[in-house]
Amino acid sequence: MKKFDDLTKQELVKLTAEQVDAYIDITLAENNIKKPINLNIDFPEFVKSLDKYPEKDLKVYQCESLYFTDIKDAQIYSEKLSKLQQVKVDYNYSYGSENKYIGEPFFSTPDINIVKIYSKQKYETVKEQIKQINEANEKKKETVIEDTVDYDAVDKTKDNIRSKVRGAIVFFEKVKVISENYDKYFEITNNKTTALATLFKVYDVTDTETKDEVKKVLVKK
Repeated sequence: MKKFDDLTKQELVKLTAEQVDAYIDITLAENNIKKPINLNIDFPEFVKSLDKYPEKDLKVYQCESLYFTDIKDAQIYSEKLSKLQQVKVDYNYSYGSENKYIGEPFFSTPDINIVKIYSKQKYETVKEQIKQINEANEKKKETVIEDTVDYDAVDKTKDNIRSKVRGAIVFFEKVKVISENYDKYFEITNNKTTALATLFKVYDVTDTETKDEVKKVLVKK
């Protein structure tokens, strides 16, 4: 596994959201920075309140986000969905979650689950009791946050890594724009060397890395 600082710009722009988060965690560990641990503990039944929710009196069948009182209707719905082609949609962290792309098509048969719920009549009679039980159980939950965490250091590490990824994206976008303007200078000069020198002068390109990347792009044209 490469260290984050050893990744090339080409590798940086291909990172997924999960990989960026993993590199943040690894970098924190390498710098001995403790990562926050947020725990929302729902204690086992034997230490919870002895209060029990009133028994639910109605059974329904859930398929995806829909509920049916007749299992045959749920089976019909599941069967129809299984014949419809679906596609997965994903995105790359470097380009933002709003810029999604299509994945491979697939077929899937949704499961049918039995769910116990309250009838409307019983719900009206037990909702106050449910509210009291919820309030009692909430008191038995604890949110534990590590007070010794250096949050400034954590945030700085996150910013540094994300900034480097953004920098790689900007670098290739800059190269793309510069390269797209080469042809008009070549048409005027009719000389590749002069056109390239003009291109670099117009856009004030002085660093070797950008120059080399522009040349790579132009070779592929």
